[in-house]
Amino acid sequence: MDNKIFKAFYGFTFSHKRFAKTLFFCDRLFPYVFAIIFITLGTYAASNRTLASLLLYVCVPLITITVSLITRKLINRPRPNTHFNIEGRYATKSKPSFPSNHVSSATAIAFACLYISSPIGIAVLCLAIITSLCRIFCGAHYPSDVLAGFVLAALMAIAGYSWIDGLL
Repeated sequence: MDNKIFKAFYGFTFSHKRFAKTLFFCDRLFPYVFAIIFITLGTYAASNRTLASLLLYVCVPLITITVSLITRKLINRPRPNTHFNIEGRYATKSKPSFPSNHVSSATAIAFACLYISSPIGIAVLCLAIITSLCRIFCGAHYPSDVLAGFVLAALMAIAGYSWIDGLL
């Protein structure tokens, strides 16, 4: 099922060249957008929140990214463009695919933003969902890679911002 969904997304992308160019542009731009949003909102939070909440804001995404990287190394699933030997625009063909680091990072930042500001967090969560789709359409990840990255970040956020915040 994962392979069929991937092939449908990837096939659609390359039969629609303008769509593909837009997706590749977004895929390259969004990591910078997420970093800018995270730093800007963190700066705001530093002046308006407690030290404990600021530490959670920073630490939950860092822990999520670390867990994602460790999981990738342990599972070591090849990327779909490598597996299917298809043209891809990624120099990272040899890097593992599961879970998607882009998606887990974007989702972790979105939940961090939700922790500080609901309206901003919802907007950033929408960008994370677009990032998720871009990673499949661009041929970098299987749908299960993206879903795993999203679920990992969501679970880490729920644990961090609900449970740990309640202890502080």
